[in-house]
Amino acid sequence: MKLLKILLFLLVANTLSVEARDNFEGTASFYADKFEGRRTANGDTYLHKYYTCAHKTLPFGTKLKVTNLANNESVIVTVNDRGPYVGNRSIDLSKAAAQKIKMVNQGIAKVSIQIIGNDDDAKEAPEEFEFPIEEAIVQLSDLMNF
Repeated sequence: MKLLKILLFLLVANTLSVEARDNFEGTASFYADKFEGRRTANGDTYLHKYYTCAHKTLPFGTKLKVTNLANNESVIVTVNDRGPYVGNRSIDLSKAAAQKIKMVNQGIAKVSIQIIGNDDDAKEAPEEFEFPIEEAIVQLSDLMNF
């Protein structure tokens, strides 16, 4: 029982130390194609086209700026999953995020991770995403019989 309490304390202390820092460095990997369509830890469906990531302890919805230290390319991702649980990796990026920072060919990369905020929306579409607002307005007016 005492050992369990010590382990729990160390786990909580480690979690707090990571979350208390706004910037840290680590190793990034990215999701294999076989995870496409599977559920993430927060209940989202993993789709490699979104800028999302897995982190062991940061709260879901946390926005992170991840910078590849080899080429200074950056991407903003949202935490929506837990992991990675391989080696000493710090973060697992979606394939789109890994492509954005040009690390797909290497498989892993040394990265800088900056906590930039929190958002309840666990997905961020790439910049080229557009929502057809005119279609939504027309459909809404049709429903209201205007």
